[in-house]
Amino acid sequence: ATNCQGIDGILGACGDIFIMQATIASRHSSPVAGLEALWPSIRRLSRPKGHTLNFVVVTHDETSATRLMTQFTEDLKDFTAPAGNGKKRKHVDVSVWGCIL
Repeated sequence: ATNCQGIDGILGACGDIFIMQATIASRHSSPVAGLEALWPSIRRLSRPKGHTLNFVVVTHDETSATRLMTQFTEDLKDFTAPAGNGKKRKHVDVSVWGCIL
């Protein structure tokens, strides 16, 4: 098992990747460091055209969901993926979603 800051789990469906964060806190640490740490494991899944990288925050109320979606959208808007082997980092589009349970 790997512990990645700001990330609780990853799901894949129909070629899309869903990175999950569940919290009851109204503020949370950025998922950027966790996504960078996980990138070598998910890099090969995100290469084909048409696949989407999604970040989903799950929380208990609409106010927290809205605040965290705004924060994570800002944190991830300029996400550049580690390329490895001295190659240039590559920008990756990340869609941010919120869910209330």
